[in-house]
Amino acid sequence: MQPRYESAMLAEIASVDNLTRAWSHVRRNIRISQRGRSHGPDAVTILDFEAAWVEHMQQLAMELQSQIYRPLPPRRLFLDKRDGGKRSIAILAVRDRIAQRAVLQILEPEIEPTFLDCSYGFRPYVGVPHALTRIERYRQQGLQWVAHADISDCFGTIDHQILLSQLHQRISDRAVVELISQWLSVGVMEDAATTEASNWWDDGEDLLERLAKHGEDLLWPNQVGYPQASSTYDPQTLDFEASRTDSLRKRALQGLASNAALWGITHSKRVISGLRSLAPLLKQVPGGGLTWGAAGIATLALIPLSQRLLRQRERGTLQGGAISPMLANIYLDSFDRAMTERGHILVRFADDFVLLGAHQAAVEQALADATNVLKRLRLATKESKTGVQHFNDGLTFLGHRFAVQPQAEAERWSSFEAAERAIKERLRKPRK
Repeated sequence: MQPRYESAMLAEIASVDNLTRAWSHVRRNIRISQRGRSHGPDAVTILDFEAAWVEHMQQLAMELQSQIYRPLPPRRLFLDKRDGGKRSIAILAVRDRIAQRAVLQILEPEIEPTFLDCSYGFRPYVGVPHALTRIERYRQQGLQWVAHADISDCFGTIDHQILLSQLHQRISDRAVVELISQWLSVGVMEDAATTEASNWWDDGEDLLERLAKHGEDLLWPNQVGYPQASSTYDPQTLDFEASRTDSLRKRALQGLASNAALWGITHSKRVISGLRSLAPLLKQVPGGGLTWGAAGIATLALIPLSQRLLRQRERGTLQGGAISPMLANIYLDSFDRAMTERGHILVRFADDFVLLGAHQAAVEQALADATNVLKRLRLATKESKTGVQHFNDGLTFLGHRFAVQPQAEAERWSSFEAAERAIKERLRKPRK
């Protein structure tokens, strides 16, 4: 199959060296005792993949470079959070973990340096200690007022249209953006999707007839209204109010149909059962190819799930994927730049951030501006975790509680004259 776009970056992503490094990272992340049990929706474990490693890697490289790679909808688990809520974690197939890691290894060196130094989450060489040190430094400079806020369900509410627009401004290779868009729209496998259902095939004839008539348009839609690649990146652009177009729905159907083919292979018994009863209709599929038939039949298996997939995957990135943290930072980089351009002092760690100032009114205005900027990104803060306070009220950020600073000590360094008097006074007093 001829690739849809010329892509030098995909060749680099699919290179032997890059995919091998990606595999090593994925394998290293799974403890030895778990490698025989850790698997995604296709039930292929790390040990299974390793047993036929060369064949699996050659196939993955070919699919990526030929632009026929399609990810499987991952399994979703819910983990308990400290505040009593639930955190959604996606369990990807091994091949999809490798592919995401391979893309990250190529994109990160280019994109990482473009982030501002007020961002500390999910970035190499910086982390929680560095964020806390920076806040303490601002405090010593006299910024005693702080607004603390947490973005509500940030990973789950990232708008795909806005994110794809941002990616097109940063990445000139359209094929790579298309690859990332597949991971965004692939959906997840819920428990209900794996239960037996006697009516899975009831609407099969209608769907296959539609595939036979409009299949090419459904699987490979024209990119009308699709964000165009840009040679320049404008990080301060926040005008994302363009209405959704038919192309978004078509791309969702594209992802659904191609994912269904892979899903059908995983659940081959059900596919074969449906194939026997619907075989005559396969002749109407364009080209009469087996791939089209597999896509149509597997799509039938996903009829009860399709509407849920389309609804769920218009927003959010999958927590658990290697590329998701970088995508979140790309999305929130517009927030960082909008706030710093307004002159506000910001320290952000992923979806948790603080704004600092010398006066309460200034910090309250900064928080109001942050709320408006986030609204334009279709995000919101958690009311229960948002507020303005003085450092001496006891700020807690990233699990660290800042010690209350005595007022006399806080004002000690208001001028060099005051500092000189304090030093001389201390020298006069004998040491105990």
